[in-house]
Amino acid sequence: MNNSITEATRRFDAVQPTQNLNWFWHPNYWSGSAAFGPRDAELSRLLTIQTTAEYLPVWDFISRCDELGMPVPMTNLGPDPTTNPDWLADPHNPIFGDEFLRFSDLPAALALAQHHGIPTRLLDWTRDPMAAAFFAVEPLRVANAGAHLVVWALHKSHAQRVSIEGVSFPNAPNGAPRFDPTIAVVRPSTRDNPFLAAQAGLFTTISRSGIYFMKSGGKRPGIAEFVSEANPAITVLRKLRLAHEHLADLIEILRRENISRSALMPTMDNVAQDVRTKWTQQEVMD
Repeated sequence: MNNSITEATRRFDAVQPTQNLNWFWHPNYWSGSAAFGPRDAELSRLLTIQTTAEYLPVWDFISRCDELGMPVPMTNLGPDPTTNPDWLADPHNPIFGDEFLRFSDLPAALALAQHHGIPTRLLDWTRDPMAAAFFAVEPLRVANAGAHLVVWALHKSHAQRVSIEGVSFPNAPNGAPRFDPTIAVVRPSTRDNPFLAAQAGLFTTISRSGIYFMKSGGKRPGIAEFVSEANPAITVLRKLRLAHEHLADLIEILRRENISRSALMPTMDNVAQDVRTKWTQQEVMD
């Protein structure tokens, strides 16, 4: 969202916070500031701006839903814009501020926002292969005949063993591990999110992504790129293809199994869309 980047940039330039590349070890103890390279000041500023820009639409979504009496999976609804109009995401400690998973209720809020169209860093997956097939089919209903249906499969336990070399901090206790970016598999509570329950959903994201950001010159990799860069000796991702000529058969299988938009995203609007699709197809068949 370009407007949120613009607003986050305005806030940073208005506040001009002092930044240190610290990590939090335990209550009241910081690791000391790591050094990544000559672009540290530029990249740490950009990291805070990008992290803040990702938060802002999520806070707006959660706050507005709460104002309207809709259930949301958070007790802290984010900063109050009337009292803190220049709020930034942990600007003094940007690589730690980028670590979204440190908040226990934030993954559920991100999942809810994403299921209703708010962009987040989470990548959707499902434990139900039929749901995966449905979401792969949907964009191909009007695709050209040369298109392939593609489903990606993720090995959860293997994914969490993949890492890329990170950094050690100067004041870390003796024997403390180097902090490496890894793949995190996130399964938020389905409370207040019927879409997540219906889709048997879960997500992946990059843990310690701020460290990766600083080491890579400002990159935020997709999961396939991250796995390729890590080059693990174990299989993490598998790409499954089905030729377009089999699309009609798969659509019929999904129909028989009652796998539909309204089943996976239960709202009255989606029920209505499924009913319209059914009767439009019936008219064509007649």
